[in-house]
Amino acid sequence: AWEAFALIGAGQATSAADVYAKLPFRGYSEEEYASSLQMLVQRGWLANAGDNFAVTPAGEQVRAQVEEHTDAYFYAPWSTLSDAEMDEVRQLLENLHARAQVLTT
Repeated sequence: AWEAFALIGAGQATSAADVYAKLPFRGYSEEEYASSLQMLVQRGWLANAGDNFAVTPAGEQVRAQVEEHTDAYFYAPWSTLSDAEMDEVRQLLENLHARAQVLTT
């Protein structure tokens, strides 16, 4: 339900059919997406008119809180690394980048 909610919030989808078309690789049916969106209506995060959905002010607040927590949690583990460990991570990423360049040329 969260990915469908995110698509609607980003203006990339307005209906279960839109969500289904954007996420076929997830393996859910259009009906399952419709059910998930209705669940979000019941929570007050989405409003619907017919088959179309839009994020409510309460939904916007939830999205903002989740983004804030995501940012905080993403950076927290990195702050525990020493300078030497950060250098090692940098070197590993540079190696990965170099190998990826070889594969794409």
